[in-house]
Amino acid sequence: MARTIHDTLGVADRAMHADWSDDEIPEVIASEMRRNWMRQQAIRDGERRLRRRGARSPQPVDPERVPIIVEPGRNDLFHAIDVEDMREVLRCLPPGSLDGLQEVRLCAHPGNARRRTRPVDPLTGKVRNELVPGWYSPSPLGKYNPRTATIRVFGWFRDGEDPGPLFLYLKVDQLKTLVHEAAHHFDHTFRKGRHRWDVNDKEKHEDWARRIESDQALEIIAPVVERRHSSRCEELAQWIEEHAGVAIDPLLILCLAETAFLALVRAAFAGEDRDAARVACARALHHVGGNDEARAIAAGVLSRRPEDAGALAVTACILQCEGRDQEAAEDLIRRAVAADPTCMDAWDVLVRGHAMRRKWEQAAVACEGALSQVPAGERPRWYFISTLAEAHLHLRDSSGMEADVARMRAWGDRDAARQADVHLVLASSWSEQWEKAFSLASRLLAAGKHGDWKDWLVAARFEAAHRLGRPEQAGRLAEADIRALESRAFTEEWGRRIRRHVDAAAPR
Repeated sequence: MARTIHDTLGVADRAMHADWSDDEIPEVIASEMRRNWMRQQAIRDGERRLRRRGARSPQPVDPERVPIIVEPGRNDLFHAIDVEDMREVLRCLPPGSLDGLQEVRLCAHPGNARRRTRPVDPLTGKVRNELVPGWYSPSPLGKYNPRTATIRVFGWFRDGEDPGPLFLYLKVDQLKTLVHEAAHHFDHTFRKGRHRWDVNDKEKHEDWARRIESDQALEIIAPVVERRHSSRCEELAQWIEEHAGVAIDPLLILCLAETAFLALVRAAFAGEDRDAARVACARALHHVGGNDEARAIAAGVLSRRPEDAGALAVTACILQCEGRDQEAAEDLIRRAVAADPTCMDAWDVLVRGHAMRRKWEQAAVACEGALSQVPAGERPRWYFISTLAEAHLHLRDSSGMEADVARMRAWGDRDAARQADVHLVLASSWSEQWEKAFSLASRLLAAGKHGDWKDWLVAARFEAAHRLGRPEQAGRLAEADIRALESRAFTEEWGRRIRRHVDAAAPR
């Protein structure tokens, strides 16, 4: 079936000037109009490209012959890669993925500054993002121009001369940028050159390029760097072992856990406490699945400082996530909180452990404990506020829920206020106030402003409508939607309740 988009300025003008009960509805309509206009323009651009090119496929490109141009540099511009680094990576890309590519450029970013609160490059006016003292990253790191089929990889700015342990990090970073922009080229040339509704969905295309970059970092970039710069890799491995306290594959940490590496580098550059840097490194490694290395680093810290709250928290979090011994994890966390009541990472693990095991009363107490330790004037972690609200929902604590909703609204963030709206819907549904739940859920769904929680609102409306004997107003709740509710600790009981009701109402 053919689909068309026919939003015009006249349609938008009438919608914006109509009388609405909710002042934000015109904003939602305008946003949707803009998205539709962008889709229209993208489809027209795609049509023009197809007509210019005709039925011909993009010109085949030999990676050996792709022009790689190094633009004249500046004294403060630094490239960690050279032409042969780039050529070697291009050789390893899947056959045909470079077809149609015209050239690759290694250059400085020419953009202008938008914010003046950070250092600005004196020549380009571009905001400098300081990685470590004296080293500044370009933003963005690279760019693909679909009109000229050109990839540009931007260099780093520096005040210092020797990047030290940063050298291989900068090299891997620039090569990851190269494969990221090559993914954009392939996406634009072979995937967007067709009639699609989402041709201008930038976030979706960016997610796809990031996924390709992540996959090819270990498959392509790591072997190339190890092959061409083995001595540098050995030097960095020794540096990491000295600063982390354990041996870690340098290319593994650069490709998959750069945050962990930067925690060590920044501490070294600033002369900060080495054990604190090691804990930060261990936490970052754990977040990407490097549990063996994270556990070893934390153990090294604990061998010298047995009551280090951060190291205890990382060790407990690993135990929790691996599902090995929840009781041992809780014992470690309670030691951490006793040693340092202000360690928010320890409170985070304690709250998460209770929530994972559906111990809502203990989760609520832990959230209150964490919030009580937040220094005056500082924002608490949102996780504590949202989990406290979830606990109060399960405990049917109406006064607690009212306080949670007030705290969410006082947060001053639009998403926080919208999550407060959703929790009010759930509170009505879970306390069997069906008419109120149906009305609130229907209104929020109609406004279209609560997309992140749409599944919950759809489920609340569905259940409330059926309980009220109005199935024609329930909408549709698929089996996959019910399974999604059942898979999450917070909504598992609710999903099972909806399933029981659906099964009981099914014709036999």
